[in-house]
Amino acid sequence: MPFTILPVSTDDAADLSQVMMRAFSRDPHWALLWSSMPLEDIITDNTNRLRRNIINGRDQKRHQKAVDPVTGEVVGPVDWLEAQVPEPNKEDREGFERNYSQYTVDGKIKGLNYEIMTALSPLLEDTEEEILKTAGPCLVLDYICTAPHYQDRGVGSDLVRSGIKVAEDAGLKCYVMSTPAGLRLCESHGFKRVKTIVQDDSKWGSVEPHVNYFLVREVSRPMNTESKPITSVELREIEK
Repeated sequence: MPFTILPVSTDDAADLSQVMMRAFSRDPHWALLWSSMPLEDIITDNTNRLRRNIINGRDQKRHQKAVDPVTGEVVGPVDWLEAQVPEPNKEDREGFERNYSQYTVDGKIKGLNYEIMTALSPLLEDTEEEILKTAGPCLVLDYICTAPHYQDRGVGSDLVRSGIKVAEDAGLKCYVMSTPAGLRLCESHGFKRVKTIVQDDSKWGSVEPHVNYFLVREVSRPMNTESKPITSVELREIEK
């Protein structure tokens, strides 16, 4: 069954948070980052931050959702390029900013283990920067997830294909940094591994290495120089 791919609005924040946080919580390394906070509290806090993040970076980010055409349920989000989130009015924007501030502490997300982030992130960020410099202009996918009860039903494939079409039309490569959970999906759509980073996070209780794959999908036709130029789009962790 094909899923309906639609643009996201701030009204979707609660549904998207439910899907994202429940999907991400199945990753033991993600769970370590949030071990001090119950999942329901994580979802509530993320909902209140998410509205502000949806409207930020509107010139670069495309927030999309996959919807079950029968039930209307939101079953997966992804970010790609060039679909604008509607501009909020001043009152809404100010409200989103207030909510964001209430669910952060000195600009940091409540409940997130920054010790782990500080230890693991620099190598990943440096590796990504190096790969993107070598690859040239890319459409960059930061994350994709599917509601747990919709796993293996084609949601992820529909979302990835929507972005690949944008990249192909623009003559761009695609890039993604993937966890093991997303590797099969990415490789099935033509992404090729260019580097693998394995880090040890056992000191925080992990029982398996922290693995990230860096993948690039080559474009099948050259860049269309007559269309509006597109460079790599930063799609960085929507829940932040």
